[in-house]
Amino acid sequence: GQWNGNAPGSLNVTNEATDLFREFSVTNNPPVNEAHTRIERNPEVNATLYRTDFGDDPVNHNWLNWLRPWEPKTRSGRVTYDGSVSRPYKYKYHCDEENCSGHTRHARASAEFDSGNNMRNIKALIYNGMETITPKIFDNKIDNNTTKKLQKNLYWTSKQEKFDVIRWMHHVDQNNVPYADIAVDGQYQRNFTQQCSAVNTWKVASSMAKDYKNSRDAARNRDYRKDEYDKAVFASDIDFEDVDYPIKSGYYFNPTGKYTFTVETVTYKTTRDDTKDHQELVNAVINVFRYESDLMYINDDGDPVNLKNELLPQSGSSYGRRSAVLTVEDATRGNGLVLFKVDSSYRKESVEEIQHSEETDGDTHQYWREILEGYDESGTGSSNYNYKYREYIKDGKNMYKITEKTTVTIEINPGNRKIYTHVHMPDGKYTVKAWIEDIDLTKINHEYKKLGVLKGITTLDEIEVSVKGSMYEDTN
Repeated sequence: GQWNGNAPGSLNVTNEATDLFREFSVTNNPPVNEAHTRIERNPEVNATLYRTDFGDDPVNHNWLNWLRPWEPKTRSGRVTYDGSVSRPYKYKYHCDEENCSGHTRHARASAEFDSGNNMRNIKALIYNGMETITPKIFDNKIDNNTTKKLQKNLYWTSKQEKFDVIRWMHHVDQNNVPYADIAVDGQYQRNFTQQCSAVNTWKVASSMAKDYKNSRDAARNRDYRKDEYDKAVFASDIDFEDVDYPIKSGYYFNPTGKYTFTVETVTYKTTRDDTKDHQELVNAVINVFRYESDLMYINDDGDPVNLKNELLPQSGSSYGRRSAVLTVEDATRGNGLVLFKVDSSYRKESVEEIQHSEETDGDTHQYWREILEGYDESGTGSSNYNYKYREYIKDGKNMYKITEKTTVTIEINPGNRKIYTHVHMPDGKYTVKAWIEDIDLTKINHEYKKLGVLKGITTLDEIEVSVKGSMYEDTN
């Protein structure tokens, strides 16, 4: 016999794992229609594997928290193949009839391709970050927090700010070569904290001793020119020559002194604006300044009062003491006389952006590397080494280091108004002093409230005034 045409047929390749082998196609497997006695097909199977088919879809915020990220998640998929061809042929045969010249008969020959299946185990490495990164510990304390120190140093942890992060992922081709990098949102926000600080320093710009010196020297030298007694009238009697500040009741004794303090803060904020943390700390320091005197003065009606114009208790022909403590909020004497002048100078020393970038070769400040996963600085470098997982701060939110400084000057009785003592002020020793009260930081709604009490200063400036006799005894 002989072949009588081409052999049609096909090798069928079937995807038995349609939920794993996506975009399935077969090449190099055309339908059979050829005149060969040996027919071969070597099909090439093409498919795309998707991470989502392993239950992990970080691009769409559906993260799989695989408990063993060092072990890949495995799925199996099978492709089957089978098929056949058939080819017509004809042959000649002779029947039993006499003189038969032969007959032609047509038939088909069939053959099966080898059938079987190809099983593949597909492995996906899955890691989507750790929920918590151990935070860095910062100081929360006040150095030199005693009533004798003029400078206090405050340290506290900044307010926690949450930041979104991204990671970089990519596709992989059939040769395991990555391509088409994609920025993918991280599963967890990261918390930024940093070391904040403040320095509060007090200074006596012009002491009472300095301000009263001219008047005191005039009395010692028995210089009776009135313009030499600009602040007070001191007793010039020889008996008082070695007494620091002797006076006789009835003369004026003007409050005086000038005091300055600075507050310099370093804070971390998401805007460049002036900070309330700084301003409210400055206000708190202003409000704890105290100017105290137990001298006895006279009001417009001739009554004995203290420096705040509060009436003094009388006992027989004498009057009791009642110390007056003036504050910036309450520094007004009778007749509307304000005894304090407050000048404030604010300066924003610097605003430094804490740089971050989504790019792998961009500028990511050390402060960020201390809170992001995948860096040695945060103690999570193994995530990058083992799982190729590293985070970057997502664009859209920034952090700034803001340094601010305010200088405040508090001047006592800036107009040098004459304030007269009461002529019946009892003899004795009286004290005039400037001092600083404690600040209860827990009552200020900022992060430094955790530091508790900022101690004041027992004595910033002080003199002791000796009263002996009255102006009625003077003959000059």
